[in-house]
Amino acid sequence: MIGMDMMPNIIFCCDGVYCLLKGGKKDYDDHLRALADLLGVHVLSDSLEEKGLNLGDLEETLGVQTISMKEASQTISKSNIVFAL
Repeated sequence: MIGMDMMPNIIFCCDGVYCLLKGGKKDYDDHLRALADLLGVHVLSDSLEEKGLNLGDLEETLGVQTISMKEASQTISKSNIVFAL
């Protein structure tokens, strides 16, 4: 549930980083923007590097922050619920 004692986070990795790119109208843009307003949106820095992208390539209005593998692991280990798709 959103708004409880811990801020939910979404971490995009692997091919998921393409969901965050600038330009191109996507069917899920409105949903993604709504989630970004409510949640912390992060992208795994290793995934950006693997795809040859940088933070400037991502949609600025989403407020995406990069996160290292170590930080992602720590965030996941502190969470009570983790979903991976």
